[in-house]
Amino acid sequence: MNLAQQWQQALERHDVPGGAVAVYRDGKITDSARYGVANLKSGVEVNAHTLFQIGSNTKVFNVTLL
Repeated sequence: MNLAQQWQQALERHDVPGGAVAVYRDGKITDSARYGVANLKSGVEVNAHTLFQIGSNTKVFNVTLL
């Protein structure tokens, strides 16, 4: 199963409307995937240039650092 398939399954399993992920290794993006919509009202699909509001995601970064 490739990254795109895994990403789609994860978002569907957790009822997330859309998202993007990338694997960064040795200074380069080695793989990426996107799925779904960025906005439920407009139905705009996630693409390589979609900007997401960060919201409460910084809490996850802080916990990871601790």
